Amino acid sequence: MPESASTATDLDLISYLKALPDARMRRGVRIPPWYLLLVAVLGILSRCQSLRDLERFAIRHHSMLTEALGLELRRPPSDSAFRYFFCQVDVAALCTAIRDWTIAQIPCGTSDLDQLICDGKTLRGSIEPTAGGGSAFIAQVTIYFAALGVGDQPGLLCHWQESRAGGAQAVAWGAGSGGRADPGGCPAHPEAVFRQLLEQGADFLLTVKANQKILHRQIRCQFQGKRKIPFVASDQENSHGRTITWTLRAKAAPEHITEDWIGTSWIVEVTATGSRDGKPFQATHLFLTSLRTNPDALMQLVRDRWSIEGWHWIRDTQLHEDAHRYRGNGAGAMATLRTAALNLLRLAGFRSIRSGMQAVMHDITALLAMVRRQPQPVPC
Repeated sequence: MPESASTATDLDLISYLKALPDARMRRGVRIPPWYLLLVAVLGILSRCQSLRDLERFAIRHHSMLTEALGLELRRPPSDSAFRYFFCQVDVAALCTAIRDWTIAQIPCGTSDLDQLICDGKTLRGSIEPTAGGGSAFIAQVTIYFAALGVGDQPGLLCHWQESRAGGAQAVAWGAGSGGRADPGGCPAHPEAVFRQLLEQGADFLLTVKANQKILHRQIRCQFQGKRKIPFVASDQENSHGRTITWTLRAKAAPEHITEDWIGTSWIVEVTATGSRDGKPFQATHLFLTSLRTNPDALMQLVRDRWSIEGWHWIRDTQLHEDAHRYRGNGAGAMATLRTAALNLLRLAGFRSIRSGMQAVMHDITALLAMVRRQPQPVPC
């Protein structure tokens, strides 16, 4: 986890937003950039789903916000003010600021976090057709701290695919990339992630998806037929209308896999069978791992990995992220601010995002208290 690079003098969210540079032209600027970002975060927590909703929120709470924050603004920001600002905002700097603020809220920093979950999510509203007959879209990369229930967005990726048959490419666009196009070192590439994990001496559990055709086929073949599988575990889940039996099978990675994926100890197959909403289903997932542990512990790690899918699900069902139609900087900036909004609810003690939003969405005093929250000092 990178060190904090923010110039914020305090540890509340407002201080980190104030430390961001203003990328707009100075002429005609009357609203501070940090105020626009703050109103956007508060609006997200109040279920604002468009720039027009943010304008209404700013008008409704104009006097309260300006008085509490010590600002002298004649008029609240309009939807065009938000639109122009999001077109100019430095998304890489915003990602860095939110990342640094999130790390500052964690007691003792990141030194005691022994399990991080990383995954990507496509922003569907950002998908645009290209001249080559393909599409361009933006994906966010999230690191989820399962023990704390908060997420960190280290960066965004701009993907494009020139044709249906052509391969997708990616450009890093967020914290840590410095704004440089670096497809080879992009976090979307499993090989790049694998190299970084090895360099840091970390253990890993990597999902192998079907788009890794050769590796996926090599692992799948190891579990077919009557091969001896030395490590087996199972678990059951009965909740949320689901009845699922999880079956894990693991074995030592063969030599032809360890030669390409140095450090791999086991290959793992997890099969989920059962019913969901009264309909039968079956799914199989494949993994690489450097861990050598008992099958039950490995099963728990695999199950924990699905917690980040719950994080993505919340963004879609509660914040309606997939329904937004922002493009370019707007899509990246709003995705980062949604991460900050969800973290505010988790840090305020709400385990249920839906209940948390219902509790604070009409209480501007509670919303301001959340963004002014300082982390409690804890002896490390």
